[in-house]
Amino acid sequence: MKVDKLGIFGGTFDPPHLGHLIEAEFAAEELGLDKLIFIPTGEHPLKSYSGMASAQDRLEMTKCAIEGNPLFEVSDIEIKREGKSYTINTIEQVKKIYSPKELYLLVGIDNVEIFSQWHRIDEILDSCKVVVLSRMVNNDFILSPAVLEKITILDSPIIEISSTEIRELAQEGNSIRYIVPESVREYIASKGLYAAA
Repeated sequence: MKVDKLGIFGGTFDPPHLGHLIEAEFAAEELGLDKLIFIPTGEHPLKSYSGMASAQDRLEMTKCAIEGNPLFEVSDIEIKREGKSYTINTIEQVKKIYSPKELYLLVGIDNVEIFSQWHRIDEILDSCKVVVLSRMVNNDFILSPAVLEKITILDSPIIEISSTEIRELAQEGNSIRYIVPESVREYIASKGLYAAA
């Protein structure tokens, strides 16, 4: 399968929300992508917390979220990978599957803070175009000129929604309608995800 301009958008997607979709649609349009693949993380090397939905539930919720958009696709390659999931491995695997002429890695502004902790970051920056989704980059982030010249800051919409807040709302029995796609809300309700123990 060949795609000229391919984007990959990774994350825990726990749960995927309207902010993810708005940013993804904006980025795909701005970059002229032919396809954008959402890739839910397997075992995240830099994040852990209790109350996380299972990998399978996060995958299914992401499929629900993107349903009806022919530009979007969901991949389970990180979930199927054993052990910790590193971005460089995902990039290498995606390149083998799709052979894109141009590969874009979409990341949130929070990832800029921890670039120095990323596994094989230099190889990531050399193997794809890293696109940061944010209107503002905090000047407190210390990035080398070599890193700065290899990333693109996309003037994307600021969406004040967080998956953490959504999980807390659901746990407290409050509504998450209009924050997540309706199909995702129904999935969460049907599975009893994030409910208080």
